[in-house]
Amino acid sequence: MGSYTSEKTNVSGLFREAVNLYQSQTRQIPGQVASVLAHLRTLEQAIEKNCTFVMRDRDVLDIGAGQFLMQLHYFGKYNRVTGIDFDVIAQGLNPLPYLEMFRRNGWRRTAKTVVRKTLGIDRRYVAELKKQLDVPVLPKRQVLQMDACKMDFGDAAFDFVHCHSVFHHLPSPALAINEIKRILRPGGVAYVSFHLHSSETGSLDPRVFTERRVEVGLWRHLRPQHVHELKPNAYLNKLRLGQWKELFAQHMPGAQIILNPSKRPGDEEDARQLKAQGELADYSLDELLTHNVWVLWKKS
Repeated sequence: MGSYTSEKTNVSGLFREAVNLYQSQTRQIPGQVASVLAHLRTLEQAIEKNCTFVMRDRDVLDIGAGQFLMQLHYFGKYNRVTGIDFDVIAQGLNPLPYLEMFRRNGWRRTAKTVVRKTLGIDRRYVAELKKQLDVPVLPKRQVLQMDACKMDFGDAAFDFVHCHSVFHHLPSPALAINEIKRILRPGGVAYVSFHLHSSETGSLDPRVFTERRVEVGLWRHLRPQHVHELKPNAYLNKLRLGQWKELFAQHMPGAQIILNPSKRPGDEEDARQLKAQGELADYSLDELLTHNVWVLWKKS
C-alpha cells in the first residue's frame, strides 16, 4: 500500500524532497505552531457559532493526523481523540512501527520519517507545542493506519470529525464523505478542508512551501506550456471548485462551504493580467484566488 501524498521518485528526487522538508519545517517553528493553533481556535469558534456545537468532552476523530499530531494534541486537551492516517505514524523509538511503515508505505515514506526524526525536527515541534499549549507533556495519541474511504469504526462512533488537507489527495472523495456521515452521531459535526487545485499554489510542488516559491511561478500547473516545469510529489485529484460544490451538495445537503482567499498581495492583479493575455480563460477568478475551502456540516 502506497501513500496518497507520495509519488514515485529516484534517490536524487528524494534528497531534494529532504532538503525542501528541512527548509520548510525548521524555519520559524514557533510561528508555524502558532499559526496551526490559531487556525484551530478560529475553527472552534466557527463551529460553535455556525453549528451550535461546543468542543468539550467529545469523541473526536482526526482524519489525516499527519506526522506532528498537532490537531490531536490540541483537541486532546479537553476531548477523547483518535487519529487515522493512510501512512503508518511512528511515535517514539520503538523500531516496530518503522518496520510496519516500511511494509505498508514503502521505503520512501520510511526514509523521509527517519531523516526528519534524525534531524531533530520532531523534537523541536514537540517542545514548541508543549510550550504553546501550556502542558508539561504531550501524551502518546492513538493513531491508526486506515483508509478514510473505508474506515473500520462502527456507525455513530464520533461527535466530531476533523479532516484537514486530505480530500484533494483522494481518488474517490465521495467515498470518504459517505464514511464520515456513517461514523458521525446525530448532532455531530464534520469539518473538511482541502487545497483547491486551481489556486496559485495548487500544484503542491514542494517549492511553494519554501523561499523557492518564485521558481514555481504563477498558476503554471494550469498553463499547459509550463506543466513540465513543476515537480509535484503527491497524487492530486484536480477537482474544480464547481465539482467540489456539487459533490458536497449531493452527499452532505446543507453543508456550509467557505472559500478562503489567497493572502498574497497582488494575486488578483496577476490573475487578471494572465487572463487578459489569453491564459487561464477556463478558470473563474473565484477558482484562481481561492486558496482553500472549508466545509462544515452538522448531521441531523
